[in-house]
Order: sequence, then structure tokens, then C-alpha cells
Amino acid sequence: MEENSLFLSHSELKDYTGYSQYKKQITHLSVVGIPFEVAKGNRPVVLRETIQKRLSEKKERATKAKAKPMFKYINKKEEE
Repeated sequence: MEENSLFLSHSELKDYTGYSQYKKQITHLSVVGIPFEVAKGNRPVVLRETIQKRLSEKKERATKAKAKPMFKYINKKEEE
């Protein structure tokens, strides 16, 4: 990862979207709601900060989802 760059490289964008073609990258970014600009040659340009923020939010949600015990089932088993 070229962390000193403001924008994702073509290789990083390919890894993130799963596509090497610009048109398919643009479609994927639009579908998942990632903001981007279109540069010369119809190339999507994505801020690195946008992806880092998105990935950290997903990690936080996954962590919170795993940490919640299901008390209604625990209490039900204790009553039986």
C-alpha cells in the first residue's frame, strides 16, 4: 500500500473492487457508495482516507456485533 499517496493506486483499487477495468471499478464504487472522481481516461480516483475510514467502520461494527450476548436465550435456559 502506498500510504504516502493521497489517492489509491490502480493496483489498490483493483484489490478493493475486484476489477481491473475502470468501467467495472466505477460501477462497483457506485453500488457500494464510495465517493470518487473520474480522471483522464475514465479512471476512477478514490481518496485513501475514504477507504481507510470505511474499512475501520466495518471492523468496529463487526467487533460490536460479536460482543453482544443474547440474554433472552441465556435467561430462558436458566429458567428451565
